[in-house]
Amino acid sequence: MSRLKIQVCSLVLKEHFGSAVEAVGQELLKTQTRNLSQLVKSTGLSITKVKEALRVLFHHNFVEYKQHTKGFVDYSINSDRVLYMLRYPCYAYCARTLYGEAGEIIVEEILHSGRLCMSQVVGKVLERLQGSTSPDTVKNKFIDLVETHFLCRVPYPDPSGDSSAKVPSLIMPEYEMYKIPEIKLYLLSKKIKQEEEDPNEPPQKRAKLEDSQKQPDEAIYWRVNYRRFHTFMRDQMLVDAMERRVEVRGSEVIRAILRLSEKKMSAPRESLTSPVSRQEIFEILKKEISITQQELDSYLQVITEDVNNFVIKTEERGGMYRIDMQRVLLKLAEAHIVNVVQDRFGVKACRIFRLLLDKKFIEQKQIEELAMIPARDAKELTYQMFQEKFIMTKELPRTPDYAPSRMIYLFYVDLTQVTHMLLEWCYKAVANSILRRAHVLQENKRVLDKQQRVDVIVASMEQSNAEPDQIEEVKEMVTPPERKELAYVKHVTSKMELCEAQLDETIFVLQMFLDSLC
Repeated sequence: MSRLKIQVCSLVLKEHFGSAVEAVGQELLKTQTRNLSQLVKSTGLSITKVKEALRVLFHHNFVEYKQHTKGFVDYSINSDRVLYMLRYPCYAYCARTLYGEAGEIIVEEILHSGRLCMSQVVGKVLERLQGSTSPDTVKNKFIDLVETHFLCRVPYPDPSGDSSAKVPSLIMPEYEMYKIPEIKLYLLSKKIKQEEEDPNEPPQKRAKLEDSQKQPDEAIYWRVNYRRFHTFMRDQMLVDAMERRVEVRGSEVIRAILRLSEKKMSAPRESLTSPVSRQEIFEILKKEISITQQELDSYLQVITEDVNNFVIKTEERGGMYRIDMQRVLLKLAEAHIVNVVQDRFGVKACRIFRLLLDKKFIEQKQIEELAMIPARDAKELTYQMFQEKFIMTKELPRTPDYAPSRMIYLFYVDLTQVTHMLLEWCYKAVANSILRRAHVLQENKRVLDKQQRVDVIVASMEQSNAEPDQIEEVKEMVTPPERKELAYVKHVTSKMELCEAQLDETIFVLQMFLDSLC
């Protein structure tokens, strides 16, 4: 694992969970595996704090454990899952797009807690929506998310395992992965009603009531299925790309193929989607966009003859259509890399880079001729890209003696190497953005704390129906220079957050491309 990736993961852990969790996570990132005593020694924290940090990391599905041959437990951390925290807003947005506000809040609550029972999720969503929706509606949204595999069960201890074992073995049978448990909705409604009627009820009394009325799904926990969200995001990128090339109705054809093939695919990481017939595509689009058979044939012809070759026609009679997902990810990665080349070296260099991607191996003189760029500019730009490792050279001897004067030098693009390099740049940029945002917040901590105190006072005054003049007087405690300072902080932090989101999109595309090569 690279130093920059470890730095980003450490900053993300510190931002969300504090310095103790960061110290434990950083040690696991550096050393791959560590046992409890080694973590206590290397971090300098007390054993209680290390255990608490491990509990937090395990609860958020970042840490896994296994028993060593000598009897102790080794812990390891999944760095990719830590970086997925940058993508949490995207997951929530996807859920909102598909299942509305209730679906978004369900995903947000599970992401915030790491894992939750179904009854806990429904209860938290009802509290946030404050009676604007019914428990049945929230429950149905949860079931929809499970049935479409956006949520999945968390592995549980094997009941048939050795009860005296120090390290429990976790299992998750496939038939139970998406099995919906029973929950008592009337208990949730009753609890919310009691809290509304008597919010000052003693916690001891409330705990006794909860113990006597337990939910049947207490030991069944759910988490977000990252892979399913990534599949949806990848498919949406393909649909958006085809919309720019063909138009909206053409992109709906792609969306229909993806939806139909999704039901048939046995493994989500297959390079080719399951074949879909023309008639199946027509049946689903006829109801949605009122397309005719002639229009569908025209769109299918345009899509299959497109230069990118995303869609493949596998049979001549009637027609069976498949999407080459590996090629989709290749082209998406190429598009991101080409944009970086254009921003860094200019339009002419971008033309040379595209030429190398198309021709694979090419000589300097051919670059000048085919790119239609003056020889001096072509040599300068080629050297700049070679110096920064965007392009490579391959030596071919004309004679067996390998004399330098009789060598042919071919330029080419090593896409895998460039992708790894850009990933490192993205990690560095994300780390810089997080550090910059933290620095701005720390520098203006006094003003931010003051604004927070004023907001709390104003909220309490509004609840007690105070006079508008009194509320306005409290608001004026924040002076105009301080308001200007707060506006600057808000502007900078929002820019940094947007920067992190855009960088994460690039990381997502590049990482998906590298995963497709495995």
